[in-house]
Amino acid sequence: MGEKFEVLKAEFKKIIWPSRKQVTKETIAVVCFGIGLGVLIGILDMVIKFGLGFIL
Repeated sequence: MGEKFEVLKAEFKKIIWPSRKQVTKETIAVVCFGIGLGVLIGILDMVIKFGLGFIL
């Protein structure tokens, strides 16, 4: 059982962690993409709703 933890510890040391700056940039990109996608879906929803209201 102790051997498993040694292997796990060795593998954990191989991980290359991103810098704080990189994490911040990627987080901002994901949040902006999410907001942009939400706005796009909202606009499309309003257009479809208006179109259906006009037709029906």
